[in-house]
Amino acid sequence: MSKSSKNLFRDYSWKKFFLAIKSFFKIVFVGKTRPRQLFNLYLYTLLVATILLMSPWATVKGHWNFLQALFTASSAFSDTGLNVKSTANDFTFFGQLVILLLIKFGGIGLITVKLFLLSLFNITRNSNLKERLLIQGERGAPKLGNNIDVLKFGILVMTITEFLGTIALTLHFFFVRNSEVHYGVNGTMVYHGNFWLSLWAGVFHSISGVNNAGFDIIGRNSLIPFQGDYFVQWVFMIQLVIGGIGFPVFYDIYSYFKAKVHHKRFRFSLFTKVTVATYFIVALLGLGSVILVELVSPKDSESIWGNMSNGRAMMAIIFNTMSTRSSGFYTIDLNRFHSTSQTVQAIMMWIGGSPASTVGGIRTTTLAIIIVSIFSLARGRDSVNMFKRKIPSQKVKMAFAVAFLGTFMMFFITLVILFENVIMNRNEDIGFLQAFYDAASAFGTTGLTLFDNARLGVVSKLFLIVSMFAGQLGVSTTLLAWSDRKRKVTVKRVAEDILIG
Repeated sequence: MSKSSKNLFRDYSWKKFFLAIKSFFKIVFVGKTRPRQLFNLYLYTLLVATILLMSPWATVKGHWNFLQALFTASSAFSDTGLNVKSTANDFTFFGQLVILLLIKFGGIGLITVKLFLLSLFNITRNSNLKERLLIQGERGAPKLGNNIDVLKFGILVMTITEFLGTIALTLHFFFVRNSEVHYGVNGTMVYHGNFWLSLWAGVFHSISGVNNAGFDIIGRNSLIPFQGDYFVQWVFMIQLVIGGIGFPVFYDIYSYFKAKVHHKRFRFSLFTKVTVATYFIVALLGLGSVILVELVSPKDSESIWGNMSNGRAMMAIIFNTMSTRSSGFYTIDLNRFHSTSQTVQAIMMWIGGSPASTVGGIRTTTLAIIIVSIFSLARGRDSVNMFKRKIPSQKVKMAFAVAFLGTFMMFFITLVILFENVIMNRNEDIGFLQAFYDAASAFGTTGLTLFDNARLGVVSKLFLIVSMFAGQLGVSTTLLAWSDRKRKVTVKRVAEDILIG
């Protein structure tokens, strides 16, 4: 072999080696498909945030372990609100700022990252059916070309809501005395008369409320100190609805008024019709069911009505049940609800809110497609139609898959919590309903719980972290993250009928 041939072979070998390294890093750290890229980006962001929360600058006592930091980062980034420590008393200002940034990025990050990747990798290139369904389904826009506009207007609505909420809460915290708020290491600080503390509380809670995060810097009992303060509760309820309804809905409303100004016809998208109808139907049915249960249940000292006026008790029912839409704030000990009410609340958390919003769960559109599909099957129809539009069969299959996996995940985590409690011989007061409620809260990224999650074992916490991650990223996105876009089915099998239930 000549010298030039050896040099050429050597150059080719090194080039092949570097290409292999590049391909390896792209697969592991970036991902070959868009869903995998989103999954990896969320995962690595979570790990970086965990390291920051483990730093001595983030916590008051400075000796948190990895699991506690990972659990807190996962809860904040997924906008859940489950805690193993008090955000107000156990974190420094830096730690609270890290949590707030995680909440903010978790609320709008999914949409931002998706559209950023679409523009970065050129959306006009060929993509398979799974990717296109993921992009359009998660974004909710009728056309892929509208996604940038939907994102911009959605972020604008959220920012305006957060700004107005900050002003309202800051002024309220500053001027209204509330001695039940215990802030700081020793729990001796109060908002009243302290402008900078009130301002920080206004910013933190407004962002947490709009993003349905459930994190607070009030104390160790969420909004219980504001149990009789209806102004604060209504601010949070308005914010949780705005954050959970979905960006495309607000863009459709904006487009509607824009069309009216120019005297043009406008048709709301199928996403807007389905998600708004389902969101409020689920909320009203759930709230009505809980009110009915609490009205007919025994009214003793352990119930909602005990030691409370009827008006305050009714407001507690309304706020805490609406909070199951993914807010995570509570104004009363949730164990005071009847077990039937707790079951209804767990189901509401499992359903969650709208796609392209700040909430988790199986999502409202998934539930709507499943219900309509069942009715279509009962009537002998071959297609699934909603608002005079046909739902693609692939979307119907994905809806059932998402619901099944969401249900399986909830029951599996429930059993994990129960089994670990039995094996470790701890938490005998945690029964099936308590564990099921916690699993639903994690999957729905809600943050409500019937017990202190710090009491759970390591395995239970790890599975709750996975559930929060999947709930925020979306079951469909998590599923497609592990699919290979180059894989093609080349073999067609002979169909054969089989009996089913």
